[in-house]
Amino acid sequence: MAPWIKIRLELYRQLENHVRLLLGREAKDLQQYREQFNREFEKGWRVSSRDQLLSEIAKSDIVLLADFHALQQSQKAQLRILRAAVTAAPAILAVEFIDHENQAWLDRWMEGGISDKEFLQQIDWVKSWGFPWDHYRPLLRFAQKRGIKVYGINRTLGIPSRQNLQVRDDFAGERILEIRKNHPGHRIFVVFGDLHLASAHLPRVLERKKGKREIFRTLTVFQNPEKIYFSLLSKGQEMAVEVVRLSRHQFCILSVPPWVKWQNYLMFLERHLDRELHGETLEYSDHVGRYLRVLAEDFSIQVPVDQVAVYTPDDAHFWSEMENRLGPQVLQSYRSMVQDEKSFFVPEMQAGYLARPSVNHASQLAMAILHSHLSGWKTTPVPNAENFLKMIWLEAVQYFGTKMINPRRKTDTLHDIRAALASRQPKDLGQEALQLALHQKMKEILLLNGQGSKWNSYRARRTTSYREASRLLGGLLGEKLYTGLRKGLLRLDHLLLYFKTPVDGPEFSRFYLELIEVVEGLPEPFLSKLDRI
Repeated sequence: MAPWIKIRLELYRQLENHVRLLLGREAKDLQQYREQFNREFEKGWRVSSRDQLLSEIAKSDIVLLADFHALQQSQKAQLRILRAAVTAAPAILAVEFIDHENQAWLDRWMEGGISDKEFLQQIDWVKSWGFPWDHYRPLLRFAQKRGIKVYGINRTLGIPSRQNLQVRDDFAGERILEIRKNHPGHRIFVVFGDLHLASAHLPRVLERKKGKREIFRTLTVFQNPEKIYFSLLSKGQEMAVEVVRLSRHQFCILSVPPWVKWQNYLMFLERHLDRELHGETLEYSDHVGRYLRVLAEDFSIQVPVDQVAVYTPDDAHFWSEMENRLGPQVLQSYRSMVQDEKSFFVPEMQAGYLARPSVNHASQLAMAILHSHLSGWKTTPVPNAENFLKMIWLEAVQYFGTKMINPRRKTDTLHDIRAALASRQPKDLGQEALQLALHQKMKEILLLNGQGSKWNSYRARRTTSYREASRLLGGLLGEKLYTGLRKGLLRLDHLLLYFKTPVDGPEFSRFYLELIEVVEGLPEPFLSKLDRI
């Protein structure tokens, strides 16, 4: 097994085991229920595509969409499917995350009769479901805007057991068939927990309980099974394949690697269980340190992981310490990043600020710490024209680190930047940053073609424009570096030399232009970040 795969397989196993430990010992009947689900991925499968999936959805009457509750990308994937599949044919949305007994309150919210706050209080969201409302709200808002009727089809039964899960399967199946009877000609999209969608669970209930003469086609869409992902990874196909087909009536979409899925679940449990039990602020240094170890193993280097310092919005004294150590311009830049919920590394303090407890934010900090260790980076660049190239490079390195941990992450492409700029009004705050990013990209292309003198300089008025433009361009650069590595066009030891280059050194501008010359010859990973299911 290649070291790359071995490191990530071990990371996945550690995270899943940690989650299982927090959840407690699983009852034998629950294990059997889970094993029936896992067997779905033991059979053969073949590579498919977004178009084939959407074509099969268009032929189906009931579409079962798997939900991994603690993973926001799971709900985002469901929303992307709905946006692509809900066209001319009338549709219904049936969801597990709302109890059937709360249908009246759901109807009132969908009609705009009550606020989010009142709705969540009335249905006791925290107790009845408990996973983040922000993950599921976009699904309901989409249905609300499209005039799609939404039904809650869950039935809360207390402590989970196989018997309870089967009762819930029966209840949901009955509700789906009832909805189908009341809405003839409508395609029903069902968002339900992934374990429930095994052939022997909810799909079998639908077959068993339907009328003798009733004919309908059910399609199941699973998400992110570990076995299939690691099979693709072993073949070097994990970036190229987003959809696989298990059978005539089963597809699977791959939006995140397994370790990202379980890391999100772990962070969710620690936030919601540990605080409830201990009432203390969570320590996220372990999460950042975990990714720092993975990155260090990838590059075969040693990094002092035990010295990682990570702060969160709950750490009030962090800002006071920054005020004592940093100048006003840098402080203002960090202040705006805090307001925008951006994570960042402060080299002067050798400390990171984790704005959100997510895999991308934690791995960004891990790479920033690694980069500081390699390059001797000690000073935050003031956001201005003189430091623009440094800012781009720092963003590129950190984005690259997030791709090493979460290969499914996508950045804005040049196509996306142009499209965003075309849609903005002249006075939009983000327009200047988009113009600056596009201007810099065009300047680099001309320089590589020996025509740099023909391009006038462009200076932004807002310092925040340099920060946002560097994020966009750094993402482009980091994406290409990662693509070059995975396609065998760049070697890890060469990348290590790049990352060791002093950011504050006198030769940095020359290094940056030489790097751009290398990167421009690498293939584009994708046309647009929107090209996904």
